[in-house]
Amino acid sequence: MENDIMALNDTTQETQNIDIPEATPQAEDTKDTNITVRFNHEDRVLTRDEAVQFAQKGLKLDKLQPLIDELSYLAALRGKTPIETVKEYIALDETVYKNELIAQYGEDTKAIDALMEKYKQDNALKRAQFVNEEKEKAEKKEFSEKIAEEFILLKGECPEIDSLDKIPISVLKEAKQENLLNAYLRYKNRQMQKVALNNKTLKANKSASAGALSSGGEHFDTLLMAFLKGLNN
Repeated sequence: MENDIMALNDTTQETQNIDIPEATPQAEDTKDTNITVRFNHEDRVLTRDEAVQFAQKGLKLDKLQPLIDELSYLAALRGKTPIETVKEYIALDETVYKNELIAQYGEDTKAIDALMEKYKQDNALKRAQFVNEEKEKAEKKEFSEKIAEEFILLKGECPEIDSLDKIPISVLKEAKQENLLNAYLRYKNRQMQKVALNNKTLKANKSASAGALSSGGEHFDTLLMAFLKGLNN
């Protein structure tokens, strides 16, 4: 419940006072398309990537909608906003913990203050870890969906890659920044260059070995002829 409220707190802070977006494409559908939306009663121009990020946050908000409804109902009963209710919940939790410390340490205010400070720091660390974990989960999910979609095109162009586990790890790393097919084609080209260079090296070594044997053979024939000539005399 506390983790859900932390996620809700982050989401509602970003979406509070946002009018319903009225997206208006400013150009044709390209990577650099800008979109104008009405945000906080003002028009705001977003890049395509920024618009995607806001859309993803909106999808996350949809999943939290049941919790938002319940929290909004609770906030209405208290005559407060959802954010105020969340802060009140956090403050109440701190008060309960502080009362436990008072019951344990009595009038030792230094110990109580020190432990309260550590409690707040620990909670801040937990919050940061939770946010990072949620971000990593979202990024992994987004990347998995991207690869699954782009794999269809890769498989059609490169039949030798008929399953995801055949994609080299280096290609997957590059695919985080670009299209999977382009990353694989560049990888394939690099491998072909390595093979060509290796074949060229082997051919050069073979030619050098053949030349050495040929030179050695001519020297042997000269000595043999001299020896035979000496026998005949």
